[in-house]
Amino acid sequence: MGWLKSIIGSYKSTLSRDMKINNQIVIFSGLFSYSVWEKSLIQKRTYYKKAKFNTDLVDIIKSQYYPVFGKFILNDSPNDYLEIESSSTYTFDVVDISGTENKQVILEDIKLSFFDDTIGLGIYSFSVKLPENISFAEDIRMLRILRDFESEVRVRSTSYSLREFIQLNILRCEDNVDTAFKMNIDSNSDVFGYSGSKLKSFIAVEIDEFAPRYTIEEALYELGTFTEYLTSKQNVGSHSPSSEYFDSILSNQISVFQNWSALALFDSFILIGKQGYLKKTNTVSTIRGSYFKIFLFNLYSKFYLFKTNSDIETNKRKEITHTLYSFLRNYDISYISFNFLPNLLHEKIRTAFQIHSELNSVRSKIELMESQKKEKETNLINALLFFIAALGIVSVLADLPAVLKNVFNNFNEREATFLGVGLVFIALMALVWYFKIFKSKR
Repeated sequence: MGWLKSIIGSYKSTLSRDMKINNQIVIFSGLFSYSVWEKSLIQKRTYYKKAKFNTDLVDIIKSQYYPVFGKFILNDSPNDYLEIESSSTYTFDVVDISGTENKQVILEDIKLSFFDDTIGLGIYSFSVKLPENISFAEDIRMLRILRDFESEVRVRSTSYSLREFIQLNILRCEDNVDTAFKMNIDSNSDVFGYSGSKLKSFIAVEIDEFAPRYTIEEALYELGTFTEYLTSKQNVGSHSPSSEYFDSILSNQISVFQNWSALALFDSFILIGKQGYLKKTNTVSTIRGSYFKIFLFNLYSKFYLFKTNSDIETNKRKEITHTLYSFLRNYDISYISFNFLPNLLHEKIRTAFQIHSELNSVRSKIELMESQKKEKETNLINALLFFIAALGIVSVLADLPAVLKNVFNNFNEREATFLGVGLVFIALMALVWYFKIFKSKR
């Protein structure tokens, strides 16, 4: 039976063979809140400047995208959007709590995106470079660590949580490292409840050769959910997904061409290309300059709607309604391009971020608030009318006995008063009955 054990061992070895990543683009993003003063302050920091788009591609962008979205890509909408970038790069060690040797990571391409100043929500983003020739399994594990705010990173001999590092180096409003002026993103900040404790991920990887019996759908699932390599294989362990859950995750897959496939999820966008996909400069420029901007555009929409849905119960109806109209004008866009692929990416990302359902929820709440407001106003008017009518009746009551006595000479004053009170009582009951019927019909 030795030959059978050999076959089984060979099968397991083939199934578990790891894959190498040739090239990859990894961009992490998160939410911050800001004031106009903080925005003006951070723009004065050394190394921060307005981000400029590659001039060679400006005409291409203008020919592919509608102006309402093209200006967002080109950072050419000063009243609605501003993107600044830093030329600083940082090298740090990522502390691996599993006991594996710490890995060195380079953080670069830092950008801050400021949207509507009246709303005061912005998005920071940065790219990370992982070690070259990293395996797919190790890549997933490293990215899972890097997206967690509480992961430990070391710069020289100093340790920080990733959140502290971002606050100190990316969201600091002044050059002085010891300044207290930072746009905080900790659990006590205004934005923590909208963005959570994990960074949002935009990842594109190139894999030359897939392991036997391993599909690109399984790779998308594992990289998109940051689960261990090969755990997407059904019935291979307790952590394997059910077929229903696996299919639900892959329902937002984007497969247009043979050389790549993508997946939009609730907090990440994953693109996996086959051999040579990320070796072309124009492909990398398109992914970074266009596809990521589509992701960023919808990420802001998601954050804004989450915030609005949370704040709408407060007494800020007028303010929320005003900013919602501004948001709808600039960001509730169904089509962004003359071409089908950007529109498809836009639609899939919006679906994954559940923007439509969040927007419908906000609209329903505002309509309910408007309805309640109108009902209160109507009730107030009805109460005033009732009060005025009651005053009129009281006035008539004072004069009615004398009128009845004059009209009916055979009535004495007591009988006239009694009859007058009875008529007034009947009139009041009729008035109350009328208002009850009127209110029940509404």
